Amino acid sequence: MPLPQANNKNILLPMIDSLLSIVPICLALLIGMLAGKHLPTKISYPIARMIGPFVWVLLFVIGFKFGLVLEKLHNITEILFLATTFSVGLSICVAISVYFGLNLKSKPAQQAVQHDLGIAHVLLECSYAFGSIIVGGLVAQGLLYMGWNTGFMPSIDVFLYILLFVIGVDIVNAPVNLKLLNKRTLIGLPLFIMLGSTIGGVLIAWLLGIDLRLGLVFSGGYGWFSLTGVMVTHRLGEFYGAIALLNELFRELFSILIIFFVGRRYPEIGIATAGATAMDTTLPIIKRASGNTYIAQAIYIGAILSLIVPFWLAFLLSLL
Repeated sequence: MPLPQANNKNILLPMIDSLLSIVPICLALLIGMLAGKHLPTKISYPIARMIGPFVWVLLFVIGFKFGLVLEKLHNITEILFLATTFSVGLSICVAISVYFGLNLKSKPAQQAVQHDLGIAHVLLECSYAFGSIIVGGLVAQGLLYMGWNTGFMPSIDVFLYILLFVIGVDIVNAPVNLKLLNKRTLIGLPLFIMLGSTIGGVLIAWLLGIDLRLGLVFSGGYGWFSLTGVMVTHRLGEFYGAIALLNELFRELFSILIIFFVGRRYPEIGIATAGATAMDTTLPIIKRASGNTYIAQAIYIGAILSLIVPFWLAFLLSLL
């Protein structure tokens, strides 16, 4: 795969915009926590129970937006192949890195949660999640096929902020274990996430016979598809920007599967594969699968990776 001529347009603006986007995420959580603290239980409890339905609505909207993106892409087969290969490979590499790096093999079986929902419930949850995404994509494609307006759907951010507000209300009345924010989490977990993703990017690029520097770029978004897509497009053009965007989107979707299947026994692996999205879109999934105990850890990992990604990705793009 030949490399395009790098576009030297300033990528500081998308970096700054993306860093500023963290502020409303934190505010939505904080306002929700303040509301949960002062609202009577008869009001806060029903609000907290809305987390599940809002998760499916958010995933539907993500699927809807994905359906719109697909309509605009050229070389769709090659883009989907590369994006899928990188997303699956990187998620597996991150999971392996965290598993061995944090020595999770020796972890007690029921440290994460008090009960196990069983494989049937996990499969049901996964079917709801991916069913919502697929239906959203099909609705978008159907509207485009009929030539109808698709601009009525609000931004994903609108649904995300509402969901984070609801999670904030729930956090106040839920046991959040701040003891998990130890050296192992604060330093070890982000380090092994980055290590696994970097090694995976180089390995996948080598296996596919493409420039190793592209593999590094595709490994450096940690699930933040909006930022990665914009920055890579600015530097390398729409083709590589589309691969980067879909790679990170697929990493997020694949992490949902991992969270549901291993998030109870190994919450760290679920959080690690979610990456930067652990503090926003996949936070409610982590809460459902791993319990409230790991909310603080998920928010920390999502926040620290969100702060790292713009600078790390800019450095990787400068290598091209």
